[in-house]
Amino acid sequence: MKTKETIFRTQLSLLLFIIFPLITGMSSCQKDKTLDLDITKSQWELILITQNGIEHKKPKEEFQNPDAYILRFESDSTFWLNFNVNTGYGKYRISTNGNIVIDTYDNITRAAMSDFDKKLLSEFRTMTSYTVKGKTLTFKGNNSAVEFKKK
Repeated sequence: MKTKETIFRTQLSLLLFIIFPLITGMSSCQKDKTLDLDITKSQWELILITQNGIEHKKPKEEFQNPDAYILRFESDSTFWLNFNVNTGYGKYRISTNGNIVIDTYDNITRAAMSDFDKKLLSEFRTMTSYTVKGKTLTFKGNNSAVEFKKK
């Protein structure tokens, strides 16, 4: 009888050893919310731009524009994504959740632009799709991505 108890305890311990990490791992995975979330209802803070696998993080300085690098959707076709100094504005279309067309994106004011701002302006225009995982919104285009976090 003692042998059966020992085998049972060993099997139970082994089972818990396998199942516990799986449950923990699955709960820490960020759920894909792309199809469930209307991204236009939230504001998003820019984190980084990736060009050809090279990451360019948002500068860590005091910005002259208080809304710098915050993506705000104003209507079903208009968005604001300001730069450090300049005001950025554009038009977009979402045909289905996960697919986006950036029709226009430009800076309204014409102060000097940093290299980071130029990258953002050139890359964000090329975005064609997006995913939302957890609180992270990632736009993707040709060999580039622009990542935001929910504000």
